[in-house]
Amino acid sequence: MVLIIYFSVKYCKMVTPVETRWNSSLMMMRSVLQLRPALEAVKECTHRSTDARLQYLVPEKEEFELLESIVPILTKFEAVSDFMSGESYPTICHVMVKICFLQLTLKKAIETDNQGLEDDSLREMCANMAKDLEKRFPNYGANEKAYAYSHLLHPGQKGTILYQLSIYNQTVQKMLEDEETATAETGLDVAMQVLDEEEDEEQAMLASMSQNMPKPNNNDDTPMMKEVIAFINGGLVPGKNLDVLAYWKNHEKQFPLLARVVWKYFCIQSTSCSSQRTFSTGGSTVTAKRTKLDPINVNMLVYLRENMNKIKLEKLILETKEEEEIENECNVDK
Repeated sequence: MVLIIYFSVKYCKMVTPVETRWNSSLMMMRSVLQLRPALEAVKECTHRSTDARLQYLVPEKEEFELLESIVPILTKFEAVSDFMSGESYPTICHVMVKICFLQLTLKKAIETDNQGLEDDSLREMCANMAKDLEKRFPNYGANEKAYAYSHLLHPGQKGTILYQLSIYNQTVQKMLEDEETATAETGLDVAMQVLDEEEDEEQAMLASMSQNMPKPNNNDDTPMMKEVIAFINGGLVPGKNLDVLAYWKNHEKQFPLLARVVWKYFCIQSTSCSSQRTFSTGGSTVTAKRTKLDPINVNMLVYLRENMNKIKLEKLILETKEEEEIENECNVDK
């Protein structure tokens, strides 16, 4: 009976935050809140010599409540960082929307009209976070052309935030100048493209911003300008799980010049997570017992490891096709 009780108890450990790990402070706060009953029970004990130190270390009731109010805010940041660290879908086109969503979340927390010490502390924290976000991403990242162009060419966004910032037309013009110059210099031919609640809020935010959006200034009659006007006139493509790459693959012939810009910028990942994962794979391949591996072999091993799932899928498809061919041959013989 004792063993059954022992193994039914879930072990819980307080997380130590690490500077190099995203969201580790949030993990620490969650672990503290999870251990709150145990910590408060320890604090109430007065028969041990270490009570004085524990009384000082264990948070007070107000501090626990402050943590409970901070966690929902940081959870939004965790969802965004997890989404942006993905590598099986384009992420750079979502940077401006995610930053805008976080800024609006912080603004809402700052403007909350509640009284209490924990609310004042929460507002101060959110104000500092908003300032830091604005410092790192001025104008929601619109100053970086990769963010601005990819936001403009996302079929579910189409520059809605650029319009709110009053830099919509100048961003379109800058993109036209950059891409037409690049085409002239290279001489390339025209080419033939987690978050349920958060995503719902983002879709509502984009829908409200997109109302009464102007069409780009048609000051010239270049082929790319015609494509931009046709693309914008199509309206926002609905759907929170919109497959951006599939959309541009299907509209590649309709917008060949814009599709080329999409392939240029959408392949950029917004974070270095995918590169770090590749380096980790390399570190697992070249170990202390395998120091004489040829660099070419290392490259091949890392490539195979990173693409193993795709190789297995292709092998399964080939085997299925072979089985179907054999079955068809047998049916013909009969």
